Amino acid sequence: MTTKPERRQTAGRKLTKAYNKLECLLAEIDKKDVPSSFYKEINQKIERLNHFEGEEKWLVKEINNLYSKLLKQLEKRFGIITKNNHQNNWMALGLAVFGLPIGVVISTMTDTPAFMGIGLPLGLSIGLIFGMLKDRKAKIQNKQIDIEG
Repeated sequence: MTTKPERRQTAGRKLTKAYNKLECLLAEIDKKDVPSSFYKEINQKIERLNHFEGEEKWLVKEINNLYSKLLKQLEKRFGIITKNNHQNNWMALGLAVFGLPIGVVISTMTDTPAFMGIGLPLGLSIGLIFGMLKDRKAKIQNKQIDIEG
């Protein structure tokens, strides 16, 4: 699972960054217990990248697309997530699901619309706590890779 070294020697800054990001992900995948069929799929996709003949900017897009697809596949098929994945998702959910209703209730109870914003930090905090707990559980189960998503 390696990328073509010849292309990297003449790569620009964006392409080098994309290659490094992909190789970090591949190194993290190597540390996890995934079936060999998944490695075969990855190797086929990398082979296509290695034989890519287009412009550098299109290659950067292809590498970034592969990176995103691999992350989605890891989560969908094996439950492997990036660091702080649940935390980031749950902060938004906490804001919408808990924060707004709490703010509306407080605002209604006090008959002051200015208090509607009080619920937002509360919901954000609730979501943050839920997300951190789920991330901690994923880390204990060895279902977390050491990459910021």
